[in-house]
Amino acid sequence: LENNQLYNTAVAMKKKEDKTNRSSDQNKKKDYVGGWITTLGCNIHALAIFRITLGFMLLLELLLRFRFLHPFYSDEGTLPRHILLPQTDDIYRALCMHCGFGSLNAQRILLSIQCLFATTLSIGYYTRLSSIASW
Repeated sequence: LENNQLYNTAVAMKKKEDKTNRSSDQNKKKDYVGGWITTLGCNIHALAIFRITLGFMLLLELLLRFRFLHPFYSDEGTLPRHILLPQTDDIYRALCMHCGFGSLNAQRILLSIQCLFATTLSIGYYTRLSSIASW
């Protein structure tokens, strides 16, 4: 009976020691994450608010640009593509989707797609894709 009690006591002490070690490992992980939060000065909630605000501001800017599609984005505006394209390099033509189309309806479609990506950025739907596409 005495050996059984010693065994049970040893098992109980081992379990208590394991719990203590696990909690100290968890505290180390918390301190590590807390160190990053302290160093960078932000947390997940602040990043989410930044993403929502950035998406909203981008959407607002794009909606305000609808007024200036005809004078600044179409071939009938201030700088038609037949004058612009000889002065630009290949990288600009490849990156700027608006340079590929000169009609007003095509510019409306492109701006609507940009508004869609800004909205998805604000609501947090496929944020990586939305942020890359919004760039």
